[in-house]
Amino acid sequence: MRCDIIIPVWNQLQLTKDCIEHIIKNTRHPYKLVIIDNGSERQTEEYLKGIDRDSRLQVTLIRNEKNLGYVKAVNQGLRASDADYVCLLNNDTKVGEQWLEELIKVAESDAKIGIVNPGGSLGSFKKKELSGKWIEIGFATGFCMLIKREVVSKIGFFDEIYEIGFWEDTDYCKKAKKVGYICASAKAAYVYHYSHKSFNIFRKNKVNELFEKNKNIFYSKWGRILRIACVIFEKDINNKLTNKISKFVREGHMVYLFFKSSAKIKDHFEQIYIRKFKYPDIFFSWCVAIKILHRRKKKFDNILTDNSKFARKMQSLAPNLKIGII
Repeated sequence: MRCDIIIPVWNQLQLTKDCIEHIIKNTRHPYKLVIIDNGSERQTEEYLKGIDRDSRLQVTLIRNEKNLGYVKAVNQGLRASDADYVCLLNNDTKVGEQWLEELIKVAESDAKIGIVNPGGSLGSFKKKELSGKWIEIGFATGFCMLIKREVVSKIGFFDEIYEIGFWEDTDYCKKAKKVGYICASAKAAYVYHYSHKSFNIFRKNKVNELFEKNKNIFYSKWGRILRIACVIFEKDINNKLTNKISKFVREGHMVYLFFKSSAKIKDHFEQIYIRKFKYPDIFFSWCVAIKILHRRKKKFDNILTDNSKFARKMQSLAPNLKIGII
């Protein structure tokens, strides 16, 4: 049961070297590298040709004479692969011990899991206890993204309308979820990512422009991703309420759960990714109100609560807030 590790490369020689050396050092599961050289300069090109001749590795090297963009490179890798699993891996990453084994262990644990992200932390003293454990997430991110072959067979390749990058991974997860798969985060799999190193060569305003352009493409296809605040006063969160909150996450929305210190949180919330905020019972209303009203960036699109008195109070303080009862 081999995994093909697909790595698009455009220069970043030292990062690429570190990435591949960490794969060699920390990967025991059978794998092959599928490297797409996206028009790199001579030094990086020569290094990648040397990797292709490395006796320690199985390598498929594809050379583009110009940079075709991240998404097209990923699709080239997917077309060149026939393995049971593919793992998209940025060249600005360093994989930890047993990273791939843990990703595949989680994928194999449930037929519904189609896409897996790493979610572990470096040197976690609970790593053995966490082995094979996972939480459900709304979307996986493409810096390290394990995909079952059956998912690729059903939904095809990445949408090349996203060109260089941004939102293509979210779009792909959305397609996978549409046909019945879920995304998971493997608790014991660790991969370090130099966030957005690949975009540092672009001007900041160019990156922002590209991000907004692709976000609008995604929203036009799938609708907006909402930030939802769920403010729960009940101390016993029942199954009906749990299911409603979990549904928002499965639809891909970002859920922020506010609850009292004395509340009993259902175990189910350990199986789905939700940002959780706990406040003392006596100050609960005030703490949550301040958190919501003073949120300057990325404001909440919806506020949902099980307490009508709190809803009325918040509406009086901020008439523009969208508040509902759950």
